[in-house]
Amino acid sequence: MSEMKSYSQAVTGFFASMLTYPFVLVSNLMAINNCGLAGGLPPYAPNYSSWLDCWSQLLKEARPGLAPAP
Repeated sequence: MSEMKSYSQAVTGFFASMLTYPFVLVSNLMAINNCGLAGGLPPYAPNYSSWLDCWSQLLKEARPGLAPAP
């Protein structure tokens, strides 16, 4: 039973990180967005007007098979 618990915790953690990764990515990109550092300015990173703009751009650039259906 203890073995099953450890597997379920690992699987739950994996799925939780899969669900939260897009939000972590968007928050990190928005943190450097137009911050004055070279990495947060074009041509290295686009300027986003809001986190929704960032999210939609990431969806457009997603690799096939990973983006949700429209």
